[in-house]
Amino acid sequence: MVLLRVGFTIATNCYQLRGALLPHLFTLTNPRNGGLLSAALSVGSRPPGVTWHSTLWSPDFPPDKNVERLPDQLVTERITTNHANVRIISDDPTHPLLHNQTTIKESSTVKRLLALSTQCFTASVIALLISFSGSAIAEGIALPEKLPELKVTEDETLGTLAKDFGLEPGETVDDFSLPNQFGKTVKTKKLRKKTPLLVIFYRGGWCPYCNRQIYELTEAWPEFEKRGVTPVLISADKPEAAALASRTYDIPFPVLSDPKLVAHNLFKVVMTLDAETLKKYEKFGVDLEEWSGETHASFAVSSAFYVDKSGMVKWAHSSLDYSKRPSIAQLLSVIDDQG
Repeated sequence: MVLLRVGFTIATNCYQLRGALLPHLFTLTNPRNGGLLSAALSVGSRPPGVTWHSTLWSPDFPPDKNVERLPDQLVTERITTNHANVRIISDDPTHPLLHNQTTIKESSTVKRLLALSTQCFTASVIALLISFSGSAIAEGIALPEKLPELKVTEDETLGTLAKDFGLEPGETVDDFSLPNQFGKTVKTKKLRKKTPLLVIFYRGGWCPYCNRQIYELTEAWPEFEKRGVTPVLISADKPEAAALASRTYDIPFPVLSDPKLVAHNLFKVVMTLDAETLKKYEKFGVDLEEWSGETHASFAVSSAFYVDKSGMVKWAHSSLDYSKRPSIAQLLSVIDDQG
């Protein structure tokens, strides 16, 4: 919504700027009384008893249109030369301006500004269309509106693994590539060459507890950045769903989509629901197939891994209690302990 509001504001301002610049695109000059015509154009009026129109008007524009009321079409269709002749028309046959050739010249500066404002307007409209398109693509799924508070992991269980879930510290994780929230393929080998990674597996955008965790991680981004660590969020959500979370929380670090469970299997965090449990989820309105685009009924056990630049897991945590997660303070302390 924030992006939509910003895009609409930019588009509106560009359109208004364009409208303000348009009357000043031309300067009318006349051998005898050019100042009068120029001033008339500037203030949107004309000398008493006088009208004028360009000889370059197409049949689409009636001849009684006044030049000072320039329509947008004149900019896009009629500005092909640096000047155009103007024919003066008056009810007074003795009017001094009658039958005198008057030249209408473009201002190159204003023309450039007009072009920039038009490009800005066009880009803003395209961005708005993309935003609306993204919303349309994500139709059928929606992030939870209410985010419950997370229970904090007890210090004595921090850094422990639920049985059969998660790589142990000291193990090396194979490199993998996944699409991020912008549709670009991200290679973990390239990521960890820059900084160590804090890999966070979350159950999916449908999980309110996961959304709370995502929100808290996003808010704490400056602390992670200061420590030279990049958080990486991974779920089984399809790319459109991951992008929905990213747009909602304005996430500044990678959000990777793994519906094929590539990274999930590498980190050993795959949980698969049995038929009975899956029906319970569906009763609560959670359609896992809609979120992942797959029929495997699987997602990640909530877990976190600190991976150094060599690809080795230095710290790991997983829990079957999805309402309980390591706090931001605990995660930062883990990072500080790793040096």
